[in-house]
Amino acid sequence: MIDIGKICSICKVFKPFTEYHKHRTQQNGHVPACKPCNIKRNFIKGQLLKRYGLTIEDYNRILEEQNSRCGICGRTDSGRKTSKRLCVDHDHETKRVRGLLCNNCNLGIGRFKTQALLEKAIIYYKKHGAK
Repeated sequence: MIDIGKICSICKVFKPFTEYHKHRTQQNGHVPACKPCNIKRNFIKGQLLKRYGLTIEDYNRILEEQNSRCGICGRTDSGRKTSKRLCVDHDHETKRVRGLLCNNCNLGIGRFKTQALLEKAIIYYKKHGAK
């Protein structure tokens, strides 16, 4: 039997070896992830490091600490069509990473800009019939 391809370690789709970068130390001579998944993974890794100073291992550690859920509402995905990955919540002034949030919670908390304004919003919300 001729080996013509394999299943990508990321997208789990069987693809021909032409869809994989070659790697001489791998058992079958090709990297585990297909080219599109490899590009996407490397892009994500680069963006995490560039924007937030996080490695993919840091991101995964925070994700594990949060039980793979949004730090506010508990959602398990981002709520976006373009990416299922949770957003990195960070302080825009200090660049300190606070945790991972779904898109809605990240946008919501980000629009208040300061903790004082967010606290005022909570008081308002409670006063005017929060359910």
